[in-house]
Amino acid sequence: MHDLIGLPAGSPIGFMAALGMLRVLASDRGLEVRIGWRNGHAVIDGVIPNTAIEELTAHMTERANAPEFNWADTPRKVRPDVYRNACNQMADDHRALGFMAGWATDTVLRDGFISVTRLDMTSGQQQLLRDLRDLAKRITQDHFHAALLGGTYEDQSSFGLDPIAVRFHAYEYEAPTKSKAPGKPGLIWLRVNTAASCNPNYDP
Repeated sequence: MHDLIGLPAGSPIGFMAALGMLRVLASDRGLEVRIGWRNGHAVIDGVIPNTAIEELTAHMTERANAPEFNWADTPRKVRPDVYRNACNQMADDHRALGFMAGWATDTVLRDGFISVTRLDMTSGQQQLLRDLRDLAKRITQDHFHAALLGGTYEDQSSFGLDPIAVRFHAYEYEAPTKSKAPGKPGLIWLRVNTAASCNPNYDP
C-alpha cells in the first residue's frame, strides 16, 4: 500500500477525491487498484503513486470536449426537455449519463426547471459546466501530483467543494475582491469525478 498524503480522510474533498481517483483508475483506465485509509490519509494498492498520476493525466485527453461537460454551461435553470434531449444524445455513453445524473434530475422540477444536485455549489458569476471545461483544459500532471502527494494551493476556485478554501472575507489579510480564491485543480477535478455514479443500466 502506498501513501497518498494529499488525500486526507478527515476532509470531505480528500475523501471524495480519493473515490473519484478510484473511479477513473478502475472504471476508465481498467486498472486493478484498491484504496484504503491509514494514518489519516488515503493509500493505494495495485499501482505506485507515480503510475496513478500518469494514468490520471492521460485520462484528461479531450475531457474538456466530453458531452457531459458541453450540453450546457450550467445545470441551473434548464428545462426538462433540454435535459432529456441531452441524455438521449448520450444514450450509448454510460459514463456521460453518470455525470448527467450527478448534475441534476428531471424527476423533481423547481419552477419548471430540473433540480440541480448539491454538487453544484457555485455562486455569483460561476457556471459549473463551463468552469469545469476551463479547469479540464489547464490540469497538468503536476496538478495531480499535488492532489495525491501534497502541494500548495493556487489561484483556482474550488466551487465550494473544498472547506479549506472557503473565503473568510473580513478576516482575510487582503480584501477578497483583490485576490482570487485558492484551490487545488487536480483535487477539485477528482472530486468532480464522483458525480458519475448512476446505475450503468440507466435508460433515458
